[in-house]
Amino acid sequence: MKLRHLLFDPFRNEQQAQDRIHLVELDSLRGLAAMSVVLLHFLEGWLQTAPPEYVKYVVYIPLLTSGTAAVMMFFVLSGFVLTLPQMTAEPPGYAAYAIRRVCRIYLPYLAALAFAALCCWRYHGMEMYGEGFKLSWREAPSLPLMAQHIAFLGRYDVYAYNTPVWSLVHEMRISLIFPLLCLVSLRLRPWVAFLIALSLQVAARLIDRFSAPYTGAGYPGVPSIFWSLTIAFCGIFLVGSILARHRTTIVARLERLPSWLLNVLLVVSLGLYQYNAALHIPRFLRDFTAGLGAAYFIMLALVPGGWLSRTLRLRPLRWLGKVSYSLYLIHMPILMLLAIVLYGKVSPGPSVVPFVMLSLLAAAAFHRWVEMPSMRLGRTLAQMVDRRSKSPAKKEADAVNAT
Repeated sequence: MKLRHLLFDPFRNEQQAQDRIHLVELDSLRGLAAMSVVLLHFLEGWLQTAPPEYVKYVVYIPLLTSGTAAVMMFFVLSGFVLTLPQMTAEPPGYAAYAIRRVCRIYLPYLAALAFAALCCWRYHGMEMYGEGFKLSWREAPSLPLMAQHIAFLGRYDVYAYNTPVWSLVHEMRISLIFPLLCLVSLRLRPWVAFLIALSLQVAARLIDRFSAPYTGAGYPGVPSIFWSLTIAFCGIFLVGSILARHRTTIVARLERLPSWLLNVLLVVSLGLYQYNAALHIPRFLRDFTAGLGAAYFIMLALVPGGWLSRTLRLRPLRWLGKVSYSLYLIHMPILMLLAIVLYGKVSPGPSVVPFVMLSLLAAAAFHRWVEMPSMRLGRTLAQMVDRRSKSPAKKEADAVNAT
């Protein structure tokens, strides 16, 4: 297969559901957020190898390596796009919704987990640059730990094979209850829904405060999947849902604001998104404030004809958005393989170019051969469920009409 076909086929074969709104700017935002996670993970490894002095300042470059904030961007975007179908005249039934969500998120996750576990089986315990990378691939895969990764159950080390998957645990948990969460934004006034989103952060903090201390030393990935975090992230999903519900009004108001005020709000949002620790915001609210910063970026991106909208509509950024989930899933095993292969041969800094290129190629292949078939399967199964659920109602309506 030609390289050009591999790279651009995901964009060319894009299939959009006819019953929902598709906003390409959001794809690009997701792609840029995924790339910031990729660069952050590379930088974290480089910083642990006594790099040149200037390298430590790279983390302060706006939006370049804002990995944790990028995950909050994913959560706000998920809340936004999952709300749009619920606002249509015929929202999908829960069964169809759940099937599509599981196929969209969980099946590619399983494929990425299998790849990472295979790499772990082959290369576990080997020397590599970046001490932080040694949180993964410490020992050969075990069946109990693999079973926990597959079932998303228990307190287990999500860093053992592929560290970014911690966020997918929360993504799947919240996705399965999201139709109920969405009712808050669709039925209540926006300020009430926002207060509920904020109260979820407080509730998560109280749960942590009064829970028994975690004593699972040796399993560093466990705290990242605590249920208290899931409760807090529900609030961030809810912010995205509120934006979707009121997007027309918000965008209309932004269009009327003078450009200088839009730029001031952009600076404020950037501070909330990436620099909230420097602003001395309480730790338990930092993810939420990052989500608020992401919310402004999303709304600004949807202003018609705005500079951000025009930028995000560029074809390369749209392509990056299409493969963003695959990039998020697959980049860490690629980075660790490079860290092992190049250990003691090449300084980490120059390896950023082959790492990014290989990650993008792997993401394109993964998107084509894993992610897209999973999405097609989800659509097919959901349509079958929809037809079965609607057929009795249609027969009843036909009988009524016949009488």
